[in-house]
Amino acid sequence: VCEQKPRKAGVDQEDIEERYPGTKVVSIQADFSKACEKGFFTPIVAQTEGIAISILINNVGIDCVELFYEMTEDFIHRMLSINVYTCTMLTRLLLPRLAERKRSAVITLGSLAGQMPMSYFNVYCATKAFTQMLSISLAKEHRNVDFLSIRPSEVSTGMTHNKPTDIFTITAPQCTAAIVSELAKGSLESNGHWNHCIQEWLYVKVVPSCIYDFVWDNFIIPDFCKQRNMNPPTKIRRFDIQF
Repeated sequence: VCEQKPRKAGVDQEDIEERYPGTKVVSIQADFSKACEKGFFTPIVAQTEGIAISILINNVGIDCVELFYEMTEDFIHRMLSINVYTCTMLTRLLLPRLAERKRSAVITLGSLAGQMPMSYFNVYCATKAFTQMLSISLAKEHRNVDFLSIRPSEVSTGMTHNKPTDIFTITAPQCTAAIVSELAKGSLESNGHWNHCIQEWLYVKVVPSCIYDFVWDNFIIPDFCKQRNMNPPTKIRRFDIQF
């Protein structure tokens, strides 16, 4: 378990060891916003020496709702470091050990946002498209490693400020169960839970983009910002729906 907050990592460690007796969990603290610094991953890899790693789960990420030109350079660098560089380098450094095993896997948590452009989610969408393409490209190089790119919609976690579940939002256990199911089926990429698969079908293949953009900008984004106690982006585009 490699996480930024030591307290959270400790809770995860106790929970895992309690649920699965005989399992030993090693917690590693790391600030992934500094992932681009030289030598950042050296102590992380060193602490995993001697541990039989069979599955790597890339699940670190942050998002942001903001006009692109209003985002600071520091924040863009932070998001790219966390969402892109961390996933890339951890996979690169641990892949040789995974490839030596008879069976191993790399699970990358992407997002539905990586499949479709979303205003004000600009850089976040781009980072998730990157991790999606990295995963399915590596699958072609390493046939003995199961690569799975998961693209969920909203999941009730700390990242979404523990948003209550609704018709669009599922729980973390539901998301986890769907991931295990897709991995067992040998899927290369998936939206995971059936709810999110339906959302992907509607948003990407059924609903015209002009209608989705109108609803996104005028209803979803304002509500999203309200839930997070954020000010909405300074400019909300108003769309004239044309058929």
